[in-house]
Amino acid sequence: MADKEKIGIVNWFWNNNRGAILTAYASQEVLKELGYEVKIINYMPLINHDVYLKHGRSKNFAEKWLDLTEYCSDITEVRKMNDRFSTFICASDQIWRWNFTKAFQWIYFLKFANASKKIISMAASFGINRYEAPENKLYMTKHLLNRFDWISVREKSGEDILKNQLGIEGTWILDPVFLIDKSKYEKLIESSTREEKEPFIFAYSVNNDENFKKRLEEFQKVVGLRVIKTDGSVTTEDWLYYIKNADYVFSNSFHATCFALMFGTKAFTLKWTNDNCSDRLDALNEITGLWDFCDFENLKERDTDKIKTLLTREIDYEGIYAKLAQFKKFSLNWLKNAIESDKQKKYSENDLFIDSLFEELEEYQFRLLNTERSVRHLHNIIKEQQAVKEKALEEKNSAKIFSLKNEYSNNIKRKVISFMGIRIKIKV
Repeated sequence: MADKEKIGIVNWFWNNNRGAILTAYASQEVLKELGYEVKIINYMPLINHDVYLKHGRSKNFAEKWLDLTEYCSDITEVRKMNDRFSTFICASDQIWRWNFTKAFQWIYFLKFANASKKIISMAASFGINRYEAPENKLYMTKHLLNRFDWISVREKSGEDILKNQLGIEGTWILDPVFLIDKSKYEKLIESSTREEKEPFIFAYSVNNDENFKKRLEEFQKVVGLRVIKTDGSVTTEDWLYYIKNADYVFSNSFHATCFALMFGTKAFTLKWTNDNCSDRLDALNEITGLWDFCDFENLKERDTDKIKTLLTREIDYEGIYAKLAQFKKFSLNWLKNAIESDKQKKYSENDLFIDSLFEELEEYQFRLLNTERSVRHLHNIIKEQQAVKEKALEEKNSAKIFSLKNEYSNNIKRKVISFMGIRIKIKV
């Protein structure tokens, strides 16, 4: 059984996306509820750290609600966490989506964990319906995933990706936001300063494309209520307030749909134009059947009768919540068993040798990357110096074409005008 104070988790707590922030919070809280003391490893690359400090939404939330370690900027610093934790968990959201995390030194695949540590994934997500890493990265991915003692994913499609693309078995469990009671979120809402007296539609778009704007206008015309949209001033707590207190939630967001369902707010959800991103909504629908009630995507434009039908349709929340409760029980049992079971994977000499080779390769790639950056930096310096020289030469040549200066001779001051090689002296 893992020592209660020695579970470290990695996730996207620093991301300004509200779904990512609340997933990190839920992951922390569910582990506490299971009886463990847990800390979120405070890792983010320096470039993301600057954004985190500047924009503040995730930073403000983390300072109030998350238990973080000291800041780690790279894998070398994260490796020091091996001295503090016996179990590591990579905890949900799109942490295995290659195009989002390829620059993060495999940290979300727990590469930093020593061979003696138990490593678990909790509802990790590939984000889309395939693993999008290039062919030359698949072997490293398989190697790292084979080190895991227990693997769970957030979407049903994640099981298929593991099995068909990577040859690895995994288990589909519920998104962490559903693994804690909604009273936890209501506690967060208590710190919101928003107070709306009149009915409203809460509109939230992840990408705010033109299709979303157009369909929102259609929806508003039928419903006849004012629309509240998020902006930079809306905190995560405010965002939850709006979802809980809205008459309708209109979004293309997986997590906005999750929380609308949780609070019993009628949700109308657009799938993204790129249907590769709809797997998380499909997974939610497979559990709950919710899509029959909130699918706005398949309505034809200006189909007001069908919109009115959706508005008045009764939702069987009791039946949906019963399905969620059943899957929640399964997911919590899986998680507790994963944490309390003995370590499953034992490292062979061959595994350690492969690790050492990857360490050397990573160090080489890191040095190569730094060399490339240095070359680009030197190139920029040369370009700047070249521009300065060209400007000076241009000014010099301009002076040769025309110049005006003073000349003194025998105590007489003259203006000397030079133009195209012709000199004219004027006594002043």
